[in-house]
Amino acid sequence: MDYDILRYFNDHPFTLSEEVIGILCIGKFSRAQISAFEEYQKPLVFIDSDTLSLGHTCIITDFYTAVKQVVDHFLSQGLDRIGILTGLEETTDQEEIIQDKRLEHFKNYSLSKGIYNEGLVLQGSFTAQSGYDLMKEAIHKLGDQLPPAFFAASDSLAIGALRALQESGISLPDRVSLISFNDTSLTKQVYPPLSSITVYTEEMGRAGMDILNKEVLHGRKIPSLTMLGTRLTLRESTRNE
Repeated sequence: MDYDILRYFNDHPFTLSEEVIGILCIGKFSRAQISAFEEYQKPLVFIDSDTLSLGHTCIITDFYTAVKQVVDHFLSQGLDRIGILTGLEETTDQEEIIQDKRLEHFKNYSLSKGIYNEGLVLQGSFTAQSGYDLMKEAIHKLGDQLPPAFFAASDSLAIGALRALQESGISLPDRVSLISFNDTSLTKQVYPPLSSITVYTEEMGRAGMDILNKEVLHGRKIPSLTMLGTRLTLRESTRNE
């Protein structure tokens, strides 16, 4: 693909150059933003947003299987009281709230296993500070009843939670096992290194470019959804017997 790539960011006005032949949209977008993209009448491909029902091709992560991998690993280690740290996302224009699909799948799968506990759902924002605050509150509130396993829906949440646990003298993985989500470089820069769901973000980008290229070259009008799998990467923050 011999193209020049123009990058636009949400904090800058989006004025499309006449030379642009396709748009790759990365992130979470409101209906108003999607309508604005449609007005350019260029091929559109969305990454990390399920826009199939709106008639647009998209590439997303298989959240269900990822969450299932986490819960199944904890259960395989005899840990059936599982907490989750999650957050609310906003669209890039801050006009719409996005519910976390990981929480939805965690609830449904945990219910199917008979282990769901609403009191162990800790919800804030997707930041390290929020992870720290949520875990501090859980430690204070639950005391000895703190669950032995936590799933953090982002690496940032997990790193904040890890700091709170360590400040309270709670050992990982002896007392608490912790799994994060995304598996960015941050997971290997803390101690203990975090077990994490590996998300193939670079492959999502490549898939998006391949599909967009085909739409540009062949004028394909049928929207499609591509779902990429994940992998549970185990490290020292969990029991792995």
